[in-house]
Amino acid sequence: MVDGWPDAYETVIAPLLQSSRAGRATRLTGFAVALRGPDGTMEERIFDTDWSPIRDEAGGVAGALQTLIEATERVRAQRALREKEERYRALFERAVDSIWLADQDGKFVAVNPAACQLLGYAAEEHLRLSMFDIIRAEDLPRLRELMKALAAGRHVTELWDIRRADGTYIPLELSHSVAPDGQWQTIGRDISERQRAETALRQSKELRRIALESGGMGAWRWDTRNRMVRSDAPFQRLWGMSLGDKPHSVSVYIDRMHPEGAVALEAVMARPIAPGEDMQDQVQVAHGPTAGRWIQWRGRAERDKPWIINGVQLRHHRAETCRAKIARQRGASGNGTEAHLLAARFGGSARDRGEWTGDL
Repeated sequence: MVDGWPDAYETVIAPLLQSSRAGRATRLTGFAVALRGPDGTMEERIFDTDWSPIRDEAGGVAGALQTLIEATERVRAQRALREKEERYRALFERAVDSIWLADQDGKFVAVNPAACQLLGYAAEEHLRLSMFDIIRAEDLPRLRELMKALAAGRHVTELWDIRRADGTYIPLELSHSVAPDGQWQTIGRDISERQRAETALRQSKELRRIALESGGMGAWRWDTRNRMVRSDAPFQRLWGMSLGDKPHSVSVYIDRMHPEGAVALEAVMARPIAPGEDMQDQVQVAHGPTAGRWIQWRGRAERDKPWIINGVQLRHHRAETCRAKIARQRGASGNGTEAHLLAARFGGSARDRGEWTGDL
């Protein structure tokens, strides 16, 4: 920026005038001059200027025609827009949340690094896709309804399952809106951890509810497909363990269980389980600090996920109590043996296993 017209003449106008005298037309845009304003302060003013030679009848240069147009407001607006775009680009590139920009047909026109990392695509690969490519097939009608809502100017926040590059789906909270230029803008946040925490809290509350309603002394949730158990502290204490609230392998219980009980538990995990199926049994702790204890349990398979069984431990007895019960049963049967009665416990009547109540 030159300081006032005298400097502008020396540094800007004189070279243009010289070029015009040489017969060349010249254009200069956006040159800045410091001029004194009405209040006496110096301020920047920006101009565009054109210089064209004026020729005489013989074709020589007789003078120059100058056009001077003030462009201060235009240049400032362009500068502000450029700075705004640079700030937006920086936010777009550095954002922790995933951001997608798509045209009105759902074709991606820009994706930020967080979106690429979340879904496992390279940027070039991601830009070849559209929203239709990364949702479940059954959600296509829902996507079309969303596009109608956006066309009507609505801002929509919803939960979607979005397909990753490896074919798996991830739950995202997506906030959709339409930018002033008509592009579809979506900001996404991975809610997997939140859903897991909510599920864990819900399961923990369900276990407590089951235990309270059934009069049980401990509660558990058994995933027979993945051989994992989530149990509460009272149930773990019956087995002489402290495993915390996180899921753990059913093997930690099987390892402390009498072989007959272990076989029965393995049989449950090996067979199909009907939705809502009720089951009950009792097992003996054979190893660890609570060895000799008998534990009665009752469970019910979930209706939508029958391989998940929610249950409670209803009653436990010390080994001496069980031996006394076996002796009474042997006396009642006359010629029963302990081995026979133990076998009957797993395949006999409810009377042999012990009675208990409690609706799950």
